[in-house]
Amino acid sequence: MNDDNNRLYKDLAWLWQLWGDPATEYAAYCDFLVPRMRRHARRELKTLLNVGCGGGKNLFTLRKHFQAAGLDAVAHSVMEPCLRSAAPIYA
Repeated sequence: MNDDNNRLYKDLAWLWQLWGDPATEYAAYCDFLVPRMRRHARRELKTLLNVGCGGGKNLFTLRKHFQAAGLDAVAHSVMEPCLRSAAPIYA
């Protein structure tokens, strides 16, 4: 990871909560995706593991449809502020 990316994940991680509202901006993507996931699933979808979830903002909406958890190993410093949000994530 270069120094610019490292700064994003460390020095500026506290800003993550300010970038996009999970209930509005991120919800449209999930609302688009969920019906397609259900249509192409081979069985009823009840649980979801969001691998590579980043700050976990998509989990806010995905949890309205599934029992969902997020997993991201990139930067614990990005996820730490999000642990207080409505979408807990696991590292």
